[in-house]
Amino acid sequence: MVQCWSRLPEELIGYITKRLHSVEDIVRFGVVCRSWRAVTIQKRYYSSKLSPPWLMLVENESNENRGFYNISSNRVHHLHLPEAQGRRCWGSPHGWLVTIGIDLEIHLLNPLTRTRIRVPPQTTFPDLYDTGRTPKEICDSFIEKAVICSSPSSSSSADNCIVMAIYGELSLLAFAKIGDTKWTSLENCPRGFIDLIYSNGYFFALQSLGNVVKCEINGPHPKAIEFASPPKVNFVERKYLVELSGELHMVMRNFKNIGPYSSPQSRTTDFKIYKLDSRNKQWVEVESLGDRALFVGNNSTFAISVSDHPEFQSNCIYFTDDYSLFYKFGGGGDIGIFNYTDHTIQPCYPGHHHHHDIISDFSPPLWISPSLW
Repeated sequence: MVQCWSRLPEELIGYITKRLHSVEDIVRFGVVCRSWRAVTIQKRYYSSKLSPPWLMLVENESNENRGFYNISSNRVHHLHLPEAQGRRCWGSPHGWLVTIGIDLEIHLLNPLTRTRIRVPPQTTFPDLYDTGRTPKEICDSFIEKAVICSSPSSSSSADNCIVMAIYGELSLLAFAKIGDTKWTSLENCPRGFIDLIYSNGYFFALQSLGNVVKCEINGPHPKAIEFASPPKVNFVERKYLVELSGELHMVMRNFKNIGPYSSPQSRTTDFKIYKLDSRNKQWVEVESLGDRALFVGNNSTFAISVSDHPEFQSNCIYFTDDYSLFYKFGGGGDIGIFNYTDHTIQPCYPGHHHHHDIISDFSPPLWISPSLW
């Protein structure tokens, strides 16, 4: 008979920890005692499965807490997170946010552990020019999107974590590694990028017309190489890149504009998905996502297997508002679950009917897969 639970063998505690796939359960397990906590924070005992995504809600002004809605438990967790207060954020499937504030400092932030890692500030981007804009305006609009290749704590060295960003009025590309002193632009880079993805060891970037480039950043002359032409489809409002089963896909999203001219809003009406045939570089429309669910918005687009997380709906796209054109009128209202089978849309957050719970003029809701690493 065990006399003291804290004296259970480390291997046994580690075995239990590996069986816990919910971040909530791991955190609760770790607060039982110091010895259990010491095991749960060891990466070798952490499940390799992607944690169920959380919806990071908008900031309540003058409040250092941020809300995270967990669909799995239908609960909102209010985390003390002053490091994100007043900062624009981008989500990721690695458990980390990319943030920028009016101080123009840029960080990687783990909202669960509050670990923060500095990357070069906005003032070190190439091709800067005097726009006459305030720091708040620069914070809100200078970076269109930022993605990371991996968790900085899961890399063999934190220096291997790379951040790629779409920046400036021309929507160009630049990257920085942890430890760099400035951002590096890609040589002879085209303009007009709208999305980024890290896949199979490379960053891929998507232009507004649908062209895809492959980013070669390891050599002495980082550059963007033409990779794929646009799909032959009619005009769509928004496009994203996502990796599914190791293959590159493009997600098409259409909107309709609603509301008065003085305060317009957008609402999603439809999605289509195309897969890139690696042999002939042609795009083929995808009829079904199978057991997968996609997460689209102000984050790196990613997918999960519903067989691993049955609380989510298969063949569906969970989307949030990233239509930055309307942020100044209050972004965030366009949020829901798109069923790829019958093309219907349903709410995904209970607070959706309280419009003030979801709108933001600079950092609307986003998806993130929480992680302790």
